Amino acid sequence: MHIDVSRLQKLNVILKISERCNLKCNYCYFFFNKDQTWKEHPAVVPERVVEDLAKFLANAARRFGLRRSTIVLHGGEPLMMGHRRFDRLCAMLRSAEFEGFSISLGLQTNGVLVTPEWIDLFEKHNVGVGVSIDGDQKINDLHRLDKRGRSSYADTVRGLRLLQDAARAGRIPRPGVIAVIQPEADGAETYRHFVEDLNC
Repeated sequence: MHIDVSRLQKLNVILKISERCNLKCNYCYFFFNKDQTWKEHPAVVPERVVEDLAKFLANAARRFGLRRSTIVLHGGEPLMMGHRRFDRLCAMLRSAEFEGFSISLGLQTNGVLVTPEWIDLFEKHNVGVGVSIDGDQKINDLHRLDKRGRSSYADTVRGLRLLQDAARAGRIPRPGVIAVIQPEADGAETYRHFVEDLNC
């Protein structure tokens, strides 16, 4: 299949920035499968990889006339990389921007580690955040437990509320949620929980 890159105006990138997680979701395809090579990988993305990605994006934008790129930061749990490294990572990615080419940064988190300090960084770098949660506490706790087998629901919702408060204050984009569909769950009830209870 041939792709005419001259017609591309946007490039989407998913960048895994952490190879570790603070939860132990038993359906995780990465940490709980036969392939355990993640143990051999660096815990967080090396800076040279981020620098190379920034250069690649800037070069691609100039060469092919790209106008924008969306980079979604994933894990593991991305917030496990820590504030200082995350701040530097975002700055390195933003260094690829120039007049006529912009970058949108997004991040997918389980929400447990979200703090006011993280909100400050999301605001500083204009990072849109999505929170992973599967439904109400009963549904969420079928699979999304911490490493001691305890519920992650309350901590996830607390993180989501911090993000929502910051969004209402105009500091960051409004957060969204992403869920793994559970056969045990009622789809309508899960939807109502997200919309009516969690205000998503």
